[in-house]
Amino acid sequence: MFTHGSQLDGGAAGNALVWRNGQTGKGIKTCIRYAQEAYNAECAALADALESAARRNTTPQRVTIVTDAQAAIKRISSDEPDPGQHHVLQA
Repeated sequence: MFTHGSQLDGGAAGNALVWRNGQTGKGIKTCIRYAQEAYNAECAALADALESAARRNTTPQRVTIVTDAQAAIKRISSDEPDPGQHHVLQA
């Protein structure tokens, strides 16, 4: 799975998740809302990736999530009250 989160100039933030399904690709994209930072979108993308893997019809032997958001990876590993906590709890 590949994740990405970003913020537009107008203030809207969103994230995308793409994965391989056999020989084709699948994906989802989500607008998380206005007045959110790209950081929140990256955290949401990681949470969506974990949720998507958990909802599969068959249990995968392994899931690899690729992201360039090191701060989001660090944040998702702690449930301390801080920005992005909603996505941490979702994950």
